[in-house]
Amino acid sequence: MSELAKAILGVMEDVAYVQKGGRVSGGGMNYSFAGEADLLRALRPAMVRRGLALLPVGCAITEHHEVHDGKYGAKQSRTVRCVSTYRLLHASGESVDLQVAGEGQDGGDKATAKALTISLKYALRQAFLIETGDDPDRVRPEGADLSFAEAVEACKALLRAQGCDSAGKATSWLQERSEGQYSAASVESEPFAVLKLIKECLR
Repeated sequence: MSELAKAILGVMEDVAYVQKGGRVSGGGMNYSFAGEADLLRALRPAMVRRGLALLPVGCAITEHHEVHDGKYGAKQSRTVRCVSTYRLLHASGESVDLQVAGEGQDGGDKATAKALTISLKYALRQAFLIETGDDPDRVRPEGADLSFAEAVEACKALLRAQGCDSAGKATSWLQERSEGQYSAASVESEPFAVLKLIKECLR
């Protein structure tokens, strides 16, 4: 087994779970999340002990568009999608490249930063198989009273009730309430997690 593989396994053994350290409440929103800072705080010491470092080596912007909804065409939001490449290096000289997609939406100039934050967060989570408790689950949760398809339709209905009658509006609403984690596409791929978020925000 390579030294890099041994180091990755060592980090996985050291850090199996990251506690959700962030919380949003008020204004109809009430939910917790594991953010980039929570992952870095848990992983950095373990990575240093195992001789690992992570460096960004490339980023391709795959989509960049603005949504204009105002009476005079005022910009309402900007969406950026990117594919970032990170290099996981070991002190032995071995390395492996990690390629991860990210998406961010913001009413100002933070869309790119949000997309990069999401891609880094998921590069770390996927490289070391970190559980946070907020992983989207395509399998019907134990005790759930909805099927997968029913959960998708429930999400869409609740979003429409909030005035989200387009994918852009749904993405904006979800990203503002999930630290950029969910978008309109998430409704189709991880409806149980999105439905849980929506219900928490509407309490």
